[in-house]
Amino acid sequence: MLYDQKRSYFMSDGLETLIDLAEDRKTQAQRQLGDARTVMASEQAKLNQLEGFADEYRESFNFRAGCGMNPQKLIAYRQFLNQLHTAVSQQSDHYQASDLRVNQCVGDLQDKRKDYESLNLLRQRRRDTVVKIEVKKQQREADDFAMRRFRSFAESE
Repeated sequence: MLYDQKRSYFMSDGLETLIDLAEDRKTQAQRQLGDARTVMASEQAKLNQLEGFADEYRESFNFRAGCGMNPQKLIAYRQFLNQLHTAVSQQSDHYQASDLRVNQCVGDLQDKRKDYESLNLLRQRRRDTVVKIEVKKQQREADDFAMRRFRSFAESE
């Protein structure tokens, strides 16, 4: 009976609904953070791959240029190296943007967790209050019963 009273007390004020909504928001924030981390890892892998390719191409260019190269090939190598540099720079920007997004998602998740934990704390405090009230009520009933019993015992003597 005590549980049913407490449950109806909580449901009547909508606290459980708010807690459910806060939990849903927290779960959604966790998913968004996971997605953002996946994107960031992908952007990092692409950046690493481009940087590796640029390094290999630069080494190849340096080796071939050291051995002698006709001017047209030299110009073509340099143009391609510039394009690679631009691609690496753009990919670095993508990676930095994804890193920023991860940091935003972390902050958002922390906020959602705080909201959820605050509501849970409120629910626990309300439950504690209801239990205290019920314990006091039971104690009062037990005291009244003991007093009536004592009076009836005293009157019978």
